[in-house]
Amino acid sequence: MQKEISKAGVSCHRLVGGKALTLIHYEPYEELGRSYQRLYEACREKALEVVLPIREQYLKGPGLIFRGNPRKYVTKLIFQVQS
Repeated sequence: MQKEISKAGVSCHRLVGGKALTLIHYEPYEELGRSYQRLYEACREKALEVVLPIREQYLKGPGLIFRGNPRKYVTKLIFQVQS
């Protein structure tokens, strides 16, 4: 169950925990689609149901001043699942 907390124009949602499949994506954001496809295929092979919302955790991305090299971006995809 999600619980919404709002304060001073900022909304936060508390998400329940559980089992998850994760994948670390070492490519530009534009190529995330292939990683999503791999995770969905793994869920289908293991007969796991994906529980929304799906999460993206940006471990390394563009900086505030310099864009950086998109080939060095690191994103963690998190699919909460149930069997």
